Amino acid sequence: MKNFLFVLTLAYLIVLATACGNNNAEPNTDVVEIQHADDQVVISKEQFDHSQMAFGNLVQKELPVTIPSGGYLEVTPGNRATVSVYYGGFVTKLAMIPGDVVRRGELLFEIENPDFIQMQQDYIHAKENLAVLKAAYERQQLLLKRNISAKKNFLAAESQYKSTLAVYNGSRKRLELLGISLAAVEAGKFTSRVAVNAPIAGTVTEVNVTLGAFLTMADIAMEIINTTALHLELSVFEKDILKLKPGQPVTFFLPSEPEKKFTAVVHLINNKIDDTKRTVLIHCDLLEEKNQHMLLPGMYVEAAISVDEKVRNILPENAVISVEDKHFVLIQVASTANKYTFKQLPVVPGHRANGFIEILDLPELLTNNSKVVTEGAYNIIINE
Repeated sequence: MKNFLFVLTLAYLIVLATACGNNNAEPNTDVVEIQHADDQVVISKEQFDHSQMAFGNLVQKELPVTIPSGGYLEVTPGNRATVSVYYGGFVTKLAMIPGDVVRRGELLFEIENPDFIQMQQDYIHAKENLAVLKAAYERQQLLLKRNISAKKNFLAAESQYKSTLAVYNGSRKRLELLGISLAAVEAGKFTSRVAVNAPIAGTVTEVNVTLGAFLTMADIAMEIINTTALHLELSVFEKDILKLKPGQPVTFFLPSEPEKKFTAVVHLINNKIDDTKRTVLIHCDLLEEKNQHMLLPGMYVEAAISVDEKVRNILPENAVISVEDKHFVLIQVASTANKYTFKQLPVVPGHRANGFIEILDLPELLTNNSKVVTEGAYNIIINE
């Protein structure tokens, strides 16, 4: 069996500094003691406290098995809207800037076009003629039924009536789409301006128009996003697909704020694999969070999907010391009035989650009663 040399570097430096500062001081030979044969290190209790080291115990606790993932915050298609116009016109009023919060139906901007007046005239002309043409059509229909009038007279009346009816219905629908009041038009109050209102409630994220600009039907004037309807889109490798199912909890955070955790739940698993990345898209619903105002569409997040929970033997992650491909814990095997004696114990780590690590194949000396160094273990550097 290989022997390991334990050196408490911090303690050594303190002893060295003390010796250099006071040539007359007696060297402190009680701070660190090396025992090669038993892979042990002896530390004074004073040094233990000075290094802010701490003890803990092995416990049995539910530890979730998680799948690491990454993705972006997005909004569903129904909560993102681009605003265009049904008919081109010059922008005469602009009521919003990026960042403004709007209600559905609230004014965004106004456009003006002389053609709007012609549309209203066409509507009134068709409406006025429609009553006369309908009466003529019904009269010719009655005369034809009694064989009093020729059929061609009926067909001519029918054609005029139905073509005018089509113009009337088309003009009426066009004005409704533009938001022009039919009651005002029928009262003779024509307008060359129309208002463009918000199709959804949300936040204005883009404004692509300026006063005086001519806006066509192909132009996107504004974009509105309902940021209260965020969801999480995560990419998971195909090897983990069979472990996933709707309802599993998800913990995620922003890389810039890793200490602030947010929660979500798996809602939907896409059934298409990305041919290039070999990943599947997972849709997750965000749970109510007090810090959700920090989240914006397009933000990248790192996440962990909990796929299984069972009781495991666990220790705090800081208790396990990793040296190359080997892992150790330090347990107290003896103590005196002013010293602790620790033994290096090789362990096999398992799953990690929430700051804890599973210990597989428990060594005989590692039990629930063992006093394990859970803080400050990395102050001890292990060399062969």
